[in-house]
Amino acid sequence: MHHKSKELVLLHSPADKDDVCNILILPGFGANQDDSFVQNLAELLSSLTVSNIWSFDLYTDTQNNELIYLKDSLHVMAKDLNEALQNAGTDKKFVILTHSFAAIPTLLMLSTHNVPTAGLVLIDPSLLPVQKTDLDAMFSNHDGDYITNESPFSVVSKTLYDQILTTDSLSLAKDSITPMLIIGAEHGAKEEAKKYEQAAGASAEFICIEGADHLFSNKSQLTSVAGAVSDFIKRTQG
Repeated sequence: MHHKSKELVLLHSPADKDDVCNILILPGFGANQDDSFVQNLAELLSSLTVSNIWSFDLYTDTQNNELIYLKDSLHVMAKDLNEALQNAGTDKKFVILTHSFAAIPTLLMLSTHNVPTAGLVLIDPSLLPVQKTDLDAMFSNHDGDYITNESPFSVVSKTLYDQILTTDSLSLAKDSITPMLIIGAEHGAKEEAKKYEQAAGASAEFICIEGADHLFSNKSQLTSVAGAVSDFIKRTQG
């Protein structure tokens, strides 16, 4: 059984540049830095910003050749993310980009740990709690744990399963003091994204990418995401 590192992974660093910002990209449920969304967005941002671009395996605890065992709870994910940021070896604050489910442990971290953050971008964020019928369509129960019904097959503890059923993710964003950009996909989680904007209040702004699906699989739509992020960074970095 292979245990995953709890360190940030540097994806891109501009050559011979001193005044750079830090961007951290966190992918959706069960994915890691090898995810195509992360790689493609990092490539686009590297051409639009002068930044160190990082990622982090937010979810994986251990894995073998067939199964990925996810971390036991949202709180463990938040704790590990906080520790990785604290140990990144840079004085520059991070702009954190989350896709889908990654919004939730990230918001939990910001609400429970003292993490100086330059800005937060929620890209088509997931909303909790999830209805049990919807969750049971995604997972099968195996001896008290839950395994995803589609590859890559991920093992989820009952603790995490129950948290997905009961956590009020909007409360984590309520009256946030962190500058926040919320990006919705027209054919994805646009309505959920709007609810985060309402919960976050004055610190948040919302845009919708027309024609986009949840994965922003069309490159022109992902390019629009990268452009919006770049503009947000310029505004927040002053």
